[in-house]
Amino acid sequence: GNSIKDTERLQNLVENILLAAKLETEQNNMFVNEEVNLSNLIEDTVQKFSANFNLADRITANISSDLYVHGDGIALVSMITNLLENAIKYSAANSPIQVSLQHTDHNTAQIKVADQGMGIPDAEKKKIFTKFYRIGSEDTRKTKGTGLGLFIIKQLVELHNGTIVVSDNEPQGTIFAIDLPCDYYPEPQITPTAIPKQASLEV
Repeated sequence: GNSIKDTERLQNLVENILLAAKLETEQNNMFVNEEVNLSNLIEDTVQKFSANFNLADRITANISSDLYVHGDGIALVSMITNLLENAIKYSAANSPIQVSLQHTDHNTAQIKVADQGMGIPDAEKKKIFTKFYRIGSEDTRKTKGTGLGLFIIKQLVELHNGTIVVSDNEPQGTIFAIDLPCDYYPEPQITPTAIPKQASLEV
């Protein structure tokens, strides 16, 4: 079955090259720009991912509700799924993965995927978003994923006018943080609702 594996791998590579080329063209026809409830999208994606790979006990999600962004729902699902795949791929079989979505002070929706895996050395951090760059050796890559690669994830983030940053997790591992411009988040309720005066109970 090695030739089948190679064929699959080649097909993945070709798809990724085509996607990369499409993302680099000025006129990006495949990009849909609609209002997306990012909170629901991430919750659903994490749930499906956990169920598909039997990871419910490993993945915890902390998702603020009602955060909306403008963008392409399929691209956003792909971004999250690929970051989750990377986190699983580069960490020990039982270590936890944390996913969060928060509203930040500079009005972005911040998605974080944190693992407690092998981490990324500082020298490699600069390279991981370049085309075809892969972290670690073949031995460290236990699982076969859809493997979009961080280059393409970064392109997708930038299509959403966002940024992606990688940092070290404590005590070990990696955190990917994506900031996307946020359209809406619930205002804190400042004014309490007036309580209707009770009708007098005198008999």
